[in-house]
Amino acid sequence: MILQKKWLIPAIAFATCTAQVHGIMVSSFNVRDRVTEIARQFLQAQGFPVNTIPTRIAPEYYTKIDDTVQFLNNRMSAQGRSYVDLEEVQEAVRTNLRELVGTLRTLVKSADLARRADEVIKRVTREAGINPDTMAAAHVAEYHRRGEAVVSRMRAIMAQDGRDYVREKEIEDETSREMKAFFARINGRPNTSWESTTSSTNSTNREREGGVFDWLNFLFGGNDQPTTPPPPPANVVNNLQLDNKVLEIAGNILRNNGIDPNNVPARAVSDYSDAIQAIIRTVKGQMNYQGTTTTETIASVAGQALVTVINKIKFIGEICVVCQDNYQRSETVGTLNCGHGYHTDCIAAWLYNNPSCPLCRQQFVYIASRELVP
Repeated sequence: MILQKKWLIPAIAFATCTAQVHGIMVSSFNVRDRVTEIARQFLQAQGFPVNTIPTRIAPEYYTKIDDTVQFLNNRMSAQGRSYVDLEEVQEAVRTNLRELVGTLRTLVKSADLARRADEVIKRVTREAGINPDTMAAAHVAEYHRRGEAVVSRMRAIMAQDGRDYVREKEIEDETSREMKAFFARINGRPNTSWESTTSSTNSTNREREGGVFDWLNFLFGGNDQPTTPPPPPANVVNNLQLDNKVLEIAGNILRNNGIDPNNVPARAVSDYSDAIQAIIRTVKGQMNYQGTTTTETIASVAGQALVTVINKIKFIGEICVVCQDNYQRSETVGTLNCGHGYHTDCIAAWLYNNPSCPLCRQQFVYIASRELVP
């Protein structure tokens, strides 16, 4: 009895230690689930919930998941074991996702574009050794136009690619391209040759702003320089304004049809982007000799071009290719990660027996999003 009691405490201690060890071990069968969960928590902690990752960035995220799982499986195979330490899983996830987090941090959403572009332009200006406070009025006007051109180009890229963001590097590259020759021309002249001609105007601007120069107004409007020509009538749109005005009018048309232009379903993004480009091309072809058009003309062209997009978003005239029935109001449609949509129940049953898209035959697809037929 005494001998049994002597071995009792060590046995309990060993059992406890064993339980603790197994509590932090991940079986090879559970590696993918654990990697996915840790990745989700890691991105959440960095301020990027998985469901907010842009559609065009999401494949990179899932590739990182696959790479991490493969790395851990290879490590287990090389070491001849069927488990991996939880800390190894966490470290592998963090290592593989750091680059993706860095990418997400440089994404600039459409709503934040003007402000972030302003910051980039200011930085590039400083790096070029230019002082906007001593810039000639003629140069200020051009500086203003080029800043607007950078933002317009970024919005055009968003529309062309069907995304609501650009990378900060894209803004930097476009700013450098747009401003390079302009800065070179200014730096080719001594500052003293034009500094005195603008001191009074710039002083007035600074006094109006209470001693703080308003860069957003300076670059993107609101700076009433005396040499700036009066604005054209509100309904007149010139070539430089066209891209932004088309996006604005197209967005209003979608809103009038109960659709959020900033949240177009992934399956219709490409069609929407194509429609925007078609509107721009058509309107440009109809511009007068002065290179201008009217908002009424844009609205007329956009109204016709967006009919197909609106019908697609509302599932008008579309059928589920699995069951061959039309989509009805309030039915749930599941869209695969390849972009094709079906009745959620239909595609779930299909994928149970065949892990490929019925239309494009992409392998190992999954239901990426669900939405109700409006």
